[in-house]
Amino acid sequence: MSKTTDFFTSKTYSNIILIFLIIHITSTEISVAISSIDFGIWGGMWLIKLFALKKLPDLYNSKSELRFISIFFAGFLLFEIISRIFAIFPNDALIGLKRYFLVLVFIGAVDTITTEKKLRIILASVLIITSFISIFEISVYLIKLPGLISEGFNLSLNRIDYFIHPLTNAEIKALAFLPFFPLIFSKEKDFKKEKIYVTVLLIPVFISLFLTLSRNVYIALLVSFLIYGIFFSRKFLFYLVPSIVILWLLLPAPIKTRITSIGDTQFGSNQGRIVMWETGWKIFLDHPLIGTGDNEITEVYKLYKKPEFHGEGSHFHSNPVQLLVTCGISGFTFFYAFMIALFIKQISIYQRLNNNRYKLLASGIILAFISYHIAGFFEWVFGDWEVLTVFAFISSVS
Repeated sequence: MSKTTDFFTSKTYSNIILIFLIIHITSTEISVAISSIDFGIWGGMWLIKLFALKKLPDLYNSKSELRFISIFFAGFLLFEIISRIFAIFPNDALIGLKRYFLVLVFIGAVDTITTEKKLRIILASVLIITSFISIFEISVYLIKLPGLISEGFNLSLNRIDYFIHPLTNAEIKALAFLPFFPLIFSKEKDFKKEKIYVTVLLIPVFISLFLTLSRNVYIALLVSFLIYGIFFSRKFLFYLVPSIVILWLLLPAPIKTRITSIGDTQFGSNQGRIVMWETGWKIFLDHPLIGTGDNEITEVYKLYKKPEFHGEGSHFHSNPVQLLVTCGISGFTFFYAFMIALFIKQISIYQRLNNNRYKLLASGIILAFISYHIAGFFEWVFGDWEVLTVFAFISSVS
C-alpha cells in the first residue's frame, strides 16, 4: 500500500473522524455553531478519505434494501428543488437546500462505525454526554426554582431552555432516550451491571426532557411507551399505568394544567396551530402539485392571513402541513414513501437480529423513529437542523 493509503486507512485517522462525529451529534444540545464546525471537520475528513482512496461508502446493505429508500429520497429531493425554483418568492430559495447535506450524517456514520467496538463507543458516548448535559440543566433549574416560586412565577412557564429552544431540546432528548430505553428490560445475566449504568444515565435525560414541558414530545413518548408495551413487552404496561398515576399525583398544579391543555382547542398555542393548519390547507389547495416552495413562508402566509398569534406564519408547526404547503402533494408523497421505506428497513433489521441486546436497541430505534413523526405532527421538526442531525444519526445506527 502507498503512504497515502496507509494514512487514510490508519486507526488514528479513523478515530479522529469518530471523535468529531460524537461531538457533532452531542453538541446539538448546546450550540448549533459548535455542532456545525464539528460536522465540517469530520465530514470533510471523511469525504477526503473517500476521494483519496477512490472508493464509495460501504453502507452494509444489499442493493434491494437501499433501492426504494434511495429512489423515494431522490424523488422528494427533486420536488424540493422544483418547488424552490418555481417558488412564489424564488430569490435565494435554493439556499435552504443546504440542510440536505445532513444526509452525510446517515451515510458517513454507517461508513465510519465499522466495528462493534466503535458502535459501543459512540452509543456510550452519546448516552453519557447527553446525561451529563441533562444533569447540568436540572441543576440550573433547581437553583433557579426557589426564587421563581417566591416571586409567584408560573411554573408552567419555567422550562429548561438554557442552551437551545425547549422544543428542540425535548425532541433531541427523546431521540437519545428511546433507543436505550428497552435495554433497561434486558434479561441477560451478563448485562446486569451495564443495565444499571444505562438506567442511571437515562433518569436525568428523562427528567430534563420532562422539564422542557414540551407537550408534543409528551404525546410522542406516551404513544411510544404504549407501542413498546403492546408489541414488545406486555409486562411493561403493568409498570406504565401506575407510574403515570404516581407521577400525576406528585406534579404541581401549574404543570398539570399545562399537560391537560393538550386537548384544549381554545388554549393559546393550540388555537394558533389550528388556525395555521387551516390556512396551510387553503394555501395547499391553491398550489397542490409542487407547493409554494420553502422560502419566505411568512410572506406567503401574509398573502392569505394576517398573523395574530405568537409565532404564527413563521412556519406551519407540523411536518405534514409544512410539506403539503411547500412541496405540494408530489413532495409530500415522496417524503412519506421515503420514511415508510426506512421504517420497513428498521423492522426488517429487528426481525433478522439474533443478539438479544442489539434486538432491544433496534426496538428502541423503531420507537425513536415513531416518536420523531408523532412529535412532527405538531411541530416542524424536519426543519429543525439539530433534531434532524440526531434523527439521521439514530437512523444510521439501525
